[in-house]
This record gives sequence, C-alpha cells and structure tokens, in this order.
Amino acid sequence: MSGIEFGKKSSPLRNQKHANVLSAQAALENDRNFVSAILDAAALVVVLDTKGQIVRFNDAYEKATGYTFDEVKDKSLWDLFILPEEGASLSIKYFLS
Repeated sequence: MSGIEFGKKSSPLRNQKHANVLSAQAALENDRNFVSAILDAAALVVVLDTKGQIVRFNDAYEKATGYTFDEVKDKSLWDLFILPEEGASLSIKYFLS
C-alpha cells in the first residue's frame, strides 16, 4: 500500500523532528518580528558589520540623513557621517582593536 497509512502511530523520532522544526520556525519568526520592530522605530537605527560598514538602515535614518539605503549599503559609517579627524580614532577603537 502506498501513501499515508491511517491508524499507524507516528514514531517518537518523527514527533521530535516535527517539534524541532516548529520550535525553529517560532524562533525565526520572533527574530524577524524583533528586527522589524527595531527598524520600524522612530529612532535612528543603523546596523554595522564588524568592519563598520552599513548593513541595515531604517527609514528614520534615511529621512534624517537624506541618503537611501542603496546609497550607503556596504559603505563605512565613518566615511559618511563622522568627521574625518574623529572617524579614524573611532574605527580603530571599536572595530580594529
């Protein structure tokens, strides 16, 4: 007989795998909701990678700076928004140490 066999119990391993998938989906949804809440905030939010390059940028930051995300994506925060004499010391202090 092919297909689903009715009346058969699911194995404990199959139940555990299903529970793990549901748990992972819930965790991903929570993470997505958290990121959305942060990026939708009225506060200025910019997310940097370990080199100080911009990887996320919310609408409030876009409105305040006049830059679109596409214009600043993967560019250094220091080069765009920090005075040159201050940028070098900040990037060394926080990202190159």
